[in-house]
Amino acid sequence: MSTALGQHDRRGLKSQASFLKMAPMEITGRLLTRNSLLNFIGQGGPLLVSIATIPFVIAALGVERFGLLATAWVLLEYFIVFDLGLGRAAAKYLAEALGKGDKDEMFRLAWTTLTVQLGLGLLGAVVFAGITPHLTQRTLNIAPALSGEAKAAFFLLSLCVPLVLVSSTLTGLLASAQRFDLINAVGATCNIANSLLMVVGVVYLNWHLTEIIAVLVALRFLTVVTTYWLCTRIFPGFKGWPRFHGAELRILLTFGGWVTVSGVIVPLLLYVDRFMIGATLTMAAVAYYSVPYDIVTRLWVIPLSLITTLFPALSMLAGQGDRERIALLLAQSVKWVLLTLGPIVVIIVALANDILRVWLGSDFARESTVVFQILAIAILVNSIVQVPYVLVQAVGRPDLTAKCHLLQLPLHGCLVWWLVSQWGITGAALAQAIRIAFEALLFVMAACRLTSLPFHCFVSDRIVQSLLLFVLLIGLGIGIGSLGLTTWARLLALGLICLIVAAIVWCYSLGRRDRDQLIKLVWSASMK
Repeated sequence: MSTALGQHDRRGLKSQASFLKMAPMEITGRLLTRNSLLNFIGQGGPLLVSIATIPFVIAALGVERFGLLATAWVLLEYFIVFDLGLGRAAAKYLAEALGKGDKDEMFRLAWTTLTVQLGLGLLGAVVFAGITPHLTQRTLNIAPALSGEAKAAFFLLSLCVPLVLVSSTLTGLLASAQRFDLINAVGATCNIANSLLMVVGVVYLNWHLTEIIAVLVALRFLTVVTTYWLCTRIFPGFKGWPRFHGAELRILLTFGGWVTVSGVIVPLLLYVDRFMIGATLTMAAVAYYSVPYDIVTRLWVIPLSLITTLFPALSMLAGQGDRERIALLLAQSVKWVLLTLGPIVVIIVALANDILRVWLGSDFARESTVVFQILAIAILVNSIVQVPYVLVQAVGRPDLTAKCHLLQLPLHGCLVWWLVSQWGITGAALAQAIRIAFEALLFVMAACRLTSLPFHCFVSDRIVQSLLLFVLLIGLGIGIGSLGLTTWARLLALGLICLIVAAIVWCYSLGRRDRDQLIKLVWSASMK
């Protein structure tokens, strides 16, 4: 694998100019592995930096200001839905056009998407700025001393909306050429720089929210400029003034319309609990809930590393009607998500109190431990269900995923309101876990119906053994965490269990081919 990566890197940017003249691309298992690894490294590195810097940021800003900062991130993610699903649609059709070797269609799709995204982004920025006074003065329970600072920070944050939308299209163009090395190099640099500049600013320069958001906007702008330059190097024909093609827009909107529905609903499903907590409890409670939530959702880096590359592969196989390879790819994907993310979740469940106490202090350990445990288990289920979710969209039925999300919204909203009123932030975590379990059932049923694949395709390839094993492990982790043992005793017990489980996974959960691939991967990495 390292040899293949080395050969790919030596081709450099110049050789990509001839990329469009090559035969249609075939997505192989090696290519999927390479891209997934690049995505994991590119997202995992910034994640570690963010985890290391958050305690310093909270200590310098205070819990109230950090709660506002967390709310700002949520608002930005929600306003990204102004792309009308064009980012996802462009990723699908750009990959298909490149697979056919049709560079003219690629450029028409790219420029049309880019032009529309810029316009929609500017509209989103205006709307964001327009509702900022209402958010800061009426909707959110913000302390009067922070109201002016929050308003200025939210106004600045609105500038990020067009930058994020334009960047998504440019990134999709690079992804169609399988240049995930460049995508992750740019993205990781931006995210690491943002974390480091933020901690330096708040600790040494007495920055507040306004300065933090201003730096974020500047970094996003540099990311757009750099990504556009890379696109012009890899695709020499992708230059000049923006061009618009109505025929391509109709194709994109047909697919993207339903993606937009999901894009509007999903942020509500993910973050309505924070707004409910902020409206009924306090901004400090938002921080106690959002910090463990943000930690566990960062674990999405593992399934997303795979899903980003799985989407074009499944699209191609669905177009070819290759049900056998789809079934094999589904089973392997579910198993590897479970085996890579499962051990991390077990560790979080067993050591949640210790992690929060050492990392953020006794207050967070007291308030957030149970929330941390519940959300970690929920994220494991949600990560597995990303596989059938992406399959439903890959076969061209984003309407079904949107309808599933629409069905969940009123049910989840009522459940969050009731459970938060009963059990506070712990109730919010329970509501999220129940919603995710229901969503998993819906997406698996939809995927099986669309592809005419039986349910056992998702639980074949030794998945049942692995799933039962991790259910047992999570139960043991909860027991270890609640026995009142010392930290060292919990670490020793957990380490012993992990060694036993590793042996079981190696012998029974992994097949001969899986073990051979792992050995080759470790060997190639050590010889690199």
